Amino acid sequence: MNVVLLIAVAVLYFFHFSGNSEAEGPTESVNMAKVDSLSQTLKITYVNTDSIWSNYKLVADKLEVLEDLRVKSERKVSNKTSSLESQLGEMMQDLQSKAGALEANMATMNESIRNLRLQELQDMETNARNFQMSAEQEVMTLRERLATELMQKEGEDAGEITAKIKDYLKEYNETHKFTYILAYAEGGGILLGDEALDITADVVGELNRRYDI
Repeated sequence: MNVVLLIAVAVLYFFHFSGNSEAEGPTESVNMAKVDSLSQTLKITYVNTDSIWSNYKLVADKLEVLEDLRVKSERKVSNKTSSLESQLGEMMQDLQSKAGALEANMATMNESIRNLRLQELQDMETNARNFQMSAEQEVMTLRERLATELMQKEGEDAGEITAKIKDYLKEYNETHKFTYILAYAEGGGILLGDEALDITADVVGELNRRYDI
């Protein structure tokens, strides 16, 4: 019985330590055989979207129009601000003129006239203050409206450009039959790509050729 127990303990120790040694060894989580099998059927290429947006002539023209709109928007805000400031300046100048006249003639005025002139000055000051607040709000509203219009235009342009790129890639792929055409951009989801799979130059060249027609 002792011999049997010793054999049983030895067997248990063997399985225990042999199991640990297997667990501690390196494991491969990727089934490379399956990867190799799939790679035989996949055709993948990519375009550098940063390069397309930097070299596509349509993008440059759209940006030029947007810059012109931005300059015009800034000019509108500046002109409105100058106009309102001019009106406020005239109001303040009129207020100071009447205040000076009242101070010069106050000694010769009876109390009722003096109080009437003082009330008139207070009303003018209140009107000037209200006009200033209204003017500031008007300028802010104009600036926000023009900024919103500019953003909407920018979004529409981006959508148009993206649609043209995608439409051409669909046409391009009717001949080349790629499984995936990926989008590469600095800081994007694709960290590394073989330059041999980069079709950006072909895509940009054809997009510009069609744009020039």
